[in-house]
Amino acid sequence: MASSKGYMAKVNLDTSELDKSIRSLNKELKTIDAGLKENADNTVLANQKYQALGEQKKAYTEKLEKLQSVQQRMQDALSDGVISEADYRSYEREVDNVTRAIEKAIEKQQ
Repeated sequence: MASSKGYMAKVNLDTSELDKSIRSLNKELKTIDAGLKENADNTVLANQKYQALGEQKKAYTEKLEKLQSVQQRMQDALSDGVISEADYRSYEREVDNVTRAIEKAIEKQQ
């Protein structure tokens, strides 16, 4: 998302720590899923997966809140010509992607 970093800097939004946390959780979940494929009855792994999904949902929720908190700044930046239409569309896609990721994490937790 090289282009998203550009518009994020223009509206003073930094989600890099959350992005790093989400990547780490995604990696952990892949490892857990691989273990569960080998042993679907492993309650320790099932519990770890549930906990990791909760942490993932929390991280995505925090990111969504940050993204939503700059919505007015994004609109103003677009109106003032500070960011392009493409930047704004990228921002909207990011909000949509994070919203869907939260929904998926909730779905997997149930």
